[in-house]
Amino acid sequence: MGACLLTTIGLYILKKKSLADWYGNAIFIWLLTWKFTVLLFQFPLILAQPLTILYFDGGIKGYWLGLFVTGLYALYKIKYQSLRVSDIYQTWIYSMIFYEILYAILNYGSFLWTGIQMFIGILFLVFVSKKNQFIWKEQLLILYTGVQAILYSVHDTLLSIPMVTYLLMAIFLVSAMRKWEVSE
Repeated sequence: MGACLLTTIGLYILKKKSLADWYGNAIFIWLLTWKFTVLLFQFPLILAQPLTILYFDGGIKGYWLGLFVTGLYALYKIKYQSLRVSDIYQTWIYSMIFYEILYAILNYGSFLWTGIQMFIGILFLVFVSKKNQFIWKEQLLILYTGVQAILYSVHDTLLSIPMVTYLLMAIFLVSAMRKWEVSE
């Protein structure tokens, strides 16, 4: 959630209020879906002890269901309102970079890993801001996801939830960019 908060603050600082509002709504939808899927997956527990809804969440199933519902929300905004895929791309980049830096600081406590993540993130942002062409965005997203896969494999967490999320979001964004950004 720290990465989401930093991304939202960053978008407001960059004067992208409508994008920050969309992102805040998307995170809120994900959070509500994740939290309340405990009703779906643990209904007998909720009936027996209703206050458990305050303390439990939907777990991994709820995480993926929340991501799916948030993806549907993004597709709705792309198709019926004026949200561009490049805006989602930009927001996803900020979220990934903030998440990886915070994760390195909080879990590894090493200046080396934090420095590596900051260097990779800043380098990636420089390349993305310099190259506004569609093919560069696609290739840079795949490259960044691949670099993160290598770094995750160093820590034996290649098949972790964040890495699978990165992979699925990369597939979603590349597909969406090919469908909607090329035609613009």
